[in-house]
Amino acid sequence: MSISMYKEYQDVLIKNKNYYNDLMNDILMKYQDLFYKYDKERFKTLMLEQKKLILEIIYNVLDNYDEFTRFENMIILTGSLARNTNLLFSDVDISFIYDNKYKKNLFHIEEQISYMLSQIFGFRGRDRIHGITFYLPHIEEKKYDSIDNNNYELKFKDKNIFFHCRKNSFETMYNTYNSTRSVYDLTKYFIEGLPKFEEWTNCYELIRDNGLYTYFYKSIMHNDLIHIFNYNYRYYTNKLLSKINEDVSLEKEYTISICRLKKKYKTIPLCNFYSLLSILYKIAIKNEIKLSSIDVNYFDQINLLNKLNIQSDLFDKFYYYLFIITKVQLKLDCLNLDLSSHDDRNIAINLFNIENGTNLISELNKQKSNLNKEMTLVLKNLSNYY
Repeated sequence: MSISMYKEYQDVLIKNKNYYNDLMNDILMKYQDLFYKYDKERFKTLMLEQKKLILEIIYNVLDNYDEFTRFENMIILTGSLARNTNLLFSDVDISFIYDNKYKKNLFHIEEQISYMLSQIFGFRGRDRIHGITFYLPHIEEKKYDSIDNNNYELKFKDKNIFFHCRKNSFETMYNTYNSTRSVYDLTKYFIEGLPKFEEWTNCYELIRDNGLYTYFYKSIMHNDLIHIFNYNYRYYTNKLLSKINEDVSLEKEYTISICRLKKKYKTIPLCNFYSLLSILYKIAIKNEIKLSSIDVNYFDQINLLNKLNIQSDLFDKFYYYLFIITKVQLKLDCLNLDLSSHDDRNIAINLFNIENGTNLISELNKQKSNLNKEMTLVLKNLSNYY
């Protein structure tokens, strides 16, 4: 089975939206229930419950397209879903990998799937469904007039339709449209990141495979193991310490742009944390602690730091920081806004005042400082493993 007509597509989309709407709202209600009564284990459980639902939706949508059984390909998740740090408003990083000779025929299927997912999840923009192919080399430099107007095209046998995307998402969609889909380019990109302690080089999850994953997985693992004893741990640890020290909190301000808010409180501190995870992952492998990938929940569950003889409540601090970010995003959602790097609108800091007299931005400042201190402590204690 494969969708080819617009009415077929609409029928599948509406059926899935109707079926999953209550389940998605149930997740939302559970997050809201934690708003004033945080519990780490409940929060972690809810993150995993949300991921399970997202995976179920992805599989359900993919089942409407049999093209992925006809040729070599693989579909992988990266980002927050792969490392189990997904939050209520997290993007879905899904990548379709296949020989570039199929791209002309398959790209419109990617678009159908991505748009359907964005609609089922209730995302305000198609660009919130993207993948690591965004960072891969371009195989063409096609210009798309529709992108300039934040409109993106879905193609069917009987008609083409256009749908709206968020303002300022041109770069995301242009790269998505023009980048390679080759497993060789993807593998090269991952391998080049291995010596740089990029967390995404060990942060992916297989969704579906039809003949490509074995090559990809073996190539990554082989190259990682080659270098594992030759990494300059001290250099990258000191580099990360410098980044953490530069990550200052927001000074007293009355307004802030949404894009700056995201950069200051999500992008920068979490990227630093994920770089630390990459260092921990490699040191654990070096010390014969078996790990298959970077998985925050698993690291916490097995007490990875204790196994490395490091006393720290790093993961407690991290999960609480995620919890405060989720509260900020819930407040923005009430205003029909996303915490987006594309949105340059200014908002008042006092919008984040909550009933108990706390300001969520002030709380983020405090918790970011706590997280940074804990990361610094862990990095300094890792000197025993250089």
